[in-house]
Amino acid sequence: MKKILFYSFLLVGFAAMSILSSCSCKRTFNDQEFQGPGIVGAPAGFTGVTDAFTACDMNHSCSPLNDTTNTSKQLVMGQPFPTGSNVFPAFHATLSNRVTWFLTIKGNQSGAIKTFTATSQIIDETNALWMGRTDGNEFMKGGEGVTATLTFLNSELSYTLGLKILNSALLAPYNYEKNPVAPAIKGKLMEDYDQSSIGTAFGMRTTYADLNDGNVKASFVMKTNQRVQGDFSLYMHGTDYNGNGYLGGFSNENLTELGMSHVITTHDASEFYYNAYVYGYGRPNSCLMFLLYEDDDASGLYNPLNDDNWQYIQEINWIGWKLVSIKQSDFKAASNPQSGGNGNRIREPYKVIGCAMELQSYPTPGKEVEASVDYVYFSEGGPLIK
Repeated sequence: MKKILFYSFLLVGFAAMSILSSCSCKRTFNDQEFQGPGIVGAPAGFTGVTDAFTACDMNHSCSPLNDTTNTSKQLVMGQPFPTGSNVFPAFHATLSNRVTWFLTIKGNQSGAIKTFTATSQIIDETNALWMGRTDGNEFMKGGEGVTATLTFLNSELSYTLGLKILNSALLAPYNYEKNPVAPAIKGKLMEDYDQSSIGTAFGMRTTYADLNDGNVKASFVMKTNQRVQGDFSLYMHGTDYNGNGYLGGFSNENLTELGMSHVITTHDASEFYYNAYVYGYGRPNSCLMFLLYEDDDASGLYNPLNDDNWQYIQEINWIGWKLVSIKQSDFKAASNPQSGGNGNRIREPYKVIGCAMELQSYPTPGKEVEASVDYVYFSEGGPLIK
């Protein structure tokens, strides 16, 4: 019994030494590695900006852009895929002390917001370069004024700057801010619904409802109170009265934007993304089917008897706006040979010539469903936002 107790004490001792040893081995970091970013309140005697709070062109000399009456000094946001020069604002200010500051940019019409924060004495392109993105889903609007407000921790001082966006501050692909001149992600805007009418031959304005739903068919209308950019989104609502799960949709099977040139060049279906912002209203069984049409027979048109129709079902089980990005490799081929199931059944993104979305009652048919869609975008090399 004494031997057993002796060995037990030995084991406990070794375990305790091991724990202490492992703890001491892990304690090899500097103290600063356990701390977050420095937070510094305004000290006594803090006088704020010592020169001027301005927004400047990141590619040219720093001339203030805050003259809303002078077109040459108004903010022209760079487009997602430019080949020439870009104009993005870098906010500048020199402060009397190193302090934690907050910069809030808010669209006067859209209400969209972009924020920056850092702890420094200098504000410049290294910590306050704005490439047009916002903190939420909503975009800044082309032509709207924006107000930039600079504040400081533990100080009542604040500075404001008025800017005007001449063109739409588009939300660029996710790596665009790292390399705006030659981004790895490229693509094409298919539809942004920035006109009040539907039914045109351009973009995705051709709408259709299920005729088998009788006199009360699904409606497709432009809506202003739910949108992520511009003035309108496309609102869809209806009840699947005949219980087939299908209510209608919107498309252009032969997109003018693609035509014979085919903006998608990749042969890799995992590199081609169908992106769209989708608004969910919390109705169960609301669903969108995403469709891609290929030109397999090289006729220049989509022919449902000869070409592939690729499909993806997206259940809308959220409330509010959400960016949906689906790569073509996740799409499934249509099963009906009369409607796109008779192509070569090989995913070939460089042959995509059109697209569509359809409102469905899924997984349970026969239900009332609704959704809104805005900013439909094709991207190659990655999703719109990562």
